[in-house]
Amino acid sequence: MSELLLIGGSGGSGTRAVVRFLQQLGCYAGSELNESLDSMPVARLLDIWVDRWLGRKADQVSELVAEFSEAYAQALGDHLVGCNSAICVVKNPRAMLLLDLLYAVRPDIKFLHLVRNGASMAFSSNQRQFELHGHFWPQLAGSREQAVLEFWAATNMAASDIGRQHPGQYAWLQYEAFCTSPLSQVRQVCEQLRLDLDWSRADESLVSASGREQQQHDAMNRLELESVRPALQRYGYPC
Repeated sequence: MSELLLIGGSGGSGTRAVVRFLQQLGCYAGSELNESLDSMPVARLLDIWVDRWLGRKADQVSELVAEFSEAYAQALGDHLVGCNSAICVVKNPRAMLLLDLLYAVRPDIKFLHLVRNGASMAFSSNQRQFELHGHFWPQLAGSREQAVLEFWAATNMAASDIGRQHPGQYAWLQYEAFCTSPLSQVRQVCEQLRLDLDWSRADESLVSASGREQQQHDAMNRLELESVRPALQRYGYPC
């Protein structure tokens, strides 16, 4: 049976680049993908389930887990049509928003959490997660960019806290480090996840940084970082 490697993170954090790198190493990415390499069968499911899970009440958990288990099995079945690889990738950035639910229904999954500097992410053109689900964090305040930054911190920290409860099945990867040294960084996280790939097939020339952070330098300096300092420190960013 193939190993399931789920990939998630904030929208625009570079998950597509990581999937492309994994594809050249022999991983199967799915039967129906959009231009961002998201699994469309799973994306359609998340359109319904992210809000249902984030808005759950305590007495609904068991019922929701049972219902999602059946729906997720169907979506995975559609996603995995044609898979003949040892490792099958399921890329959906919003998966990190219901990581606890995913572990509840599929305890065998491995999850790769991609992280990109939150100060830069505050100015990304991809704010779909914030626009669709930010209302579940009503305490977010300040300018739009500041609220996006705090949303980045809250959601990524929550995913890491859940992942840490599943040693050997969760790893996070810093996008900037990946761009600098893709092979060694991917190899390191795959060792944490106990995944074996054909490293001889890696072509690091396919990976390059976008340069977005340099272009946003002045704007990033206007953000208030104190409230998100724990998140920036956790993922190795200056603050």
